[in-house]
Amino acid sequence: MQSTELDRRFAQLRERCARLSAGDQEQACDGFTQIVTLLELPREPGESVSLSVSLHRSSEITHLSG
Repeated sequence: MQSTELDRRFAQLRERCARLSAGDQEQACDGFTQIVTLLELPREPGESVSLSVSLHRSSEITHLSG
């Protein structure tokens, strides 16, 4: 990825995080750090990486998005 594209994506990420509450901003930064840490781990040649994120909600949700 070119540095200009990386800069653009980080700027978008900063904008989105700025709209979050302080606690959610902290969680987002911690989560991002954990993902980068996982991607830095050594891998065998050709080994792929799969990441999943979950959201635990109450059972009172009447509709799902996505």
